[in-house]
Amino acid sequence: MRLGPDGVYMEIFANKVLPFDVASTGTAAWQYFAKSMEHMPFRFFYQKDPQNLETTDDTIVESFGMELHANGTQADFRVKEVLRRYVDEDRVVIVWRSFIDPVEFSGAPLRGAEFREKGYIVIRRPRGMAENYALLQTCYLIHPEAPVHSLTDDGAITGALTDFVLSGTAANIAAGHQMIENILFNEAMKTHSRV
Repeated sequence: MRLGPDGVYMEIFANKVLPFDVASTGTAAWQYFAKSMEHMPFRFFYQKDPQNLETTDDTIVESFGMELHANGTQADFRVKEVLRRYVDEDRVVIVWRSFIDPVEFSGAPLRGAEFREKGYIVIRRPRGMAENYALLQTCYLIHPEAPVHSLTDDGAITGALTDFVLSGTAANIAAGHQMIENILFNEAMKTHSRV
């Protein structure tokens, strides 16, 4: 937790080195966001919104419901987000902006809470390593927008929900990195079996 000009926010970083080149890793990361995410079991409704937007193959606009479980607790969220991919010669950057509305937490309905999330993944070659390695650098900045109102103790709910979002995001980063790595290994196995 940090204090910034807009109030308190959570900052979460993670890095992972993969034994694949930057271009392949960037493609796998975008595939994870563009195709795999709509089939995630924790998303209970999903909609991509291309209507009246200047969209490209490098932009995703989506809204979905999400049910997360952690440490014996369950929460339901409504999420709207925009993702954009930038490809340079020596790196790939994926950035996103999300608005997350908690609907229910630990079986209790919520109102008035919202989290604003900004994040990015930078994929580049690690310094001092061969070209067939890529470094995934992931960052999430999550800002709680409003206090949570429930039928029980608001302060306790706000703290518990914030802790839940923090631990859920850390788990999501680890799972995302693993899924990107799985996509890369699956592609490598397909290529190897054709040879």
